[in-house]
Amino acid sequence: CALLDFVSKSHVGDKKDFKQYYEKALKAGMKMDASQHELRQRILRQADLRRLIDEWMLQRTKEVLSGEMPKKTDNIVFCKLADAQREVYARVLDSPDYVALRNMHKRPCYMCGNEDECYSKCCKLDMDGVLARHHHPDGEACKWCPSCIGMPAMSFLLKVCNHLEMLKPDPDEPMKPGQR
Repeated sequence: CALLDFVSKSHVGDKKDFKQYYEKALKAGMKMDASQHELRQRILRQADLRRLIDEWMLQRTKEVLSGEMPKKTDNIVFCKLADAQREVYARVLDSPDYVALRNMHKRPCYMCGNEDECYSKCCKLDMDGVLARHHHPDGEACKWCPSCIGMPAMSFLLKVCNHLEMLKPDPDEPMKPGQR
């Protein structure tokens, strides 16, 4: 509140004043069982606070700044994968998850030889695949398999290309049930 008081040229008072005048009315008017008087007070205090904030805050949109800012330039640099990255990339592409994704629309079916679109019947994900285990911790395929892991699969390949350290699990993140 000290910062708010500073920028508002003391219009909102100290923390105690702010709580008494604004916060109390706003909270009371937000309750499910608020009276008409409390609702009216909330709307008035909200409008009052909005008016004050609009006086202090300078909001510059992209349209306003477009003439003042230099044009954005992207420098795209192509780098070859390191030998370790290339090896991991190839191993990932040969994993059950990626084989299922690559072949899901091939005809005849890569699993059963059927000419019809049958991947929803026979070509479910191999639940031993890393992405399948992560997205299906219960071990059951969903009705979108193997398409359901398309975006995570691309994200994983990007991590391989950026840096192998990105593949390491976050030690602070708890493991999901069924995750190895």
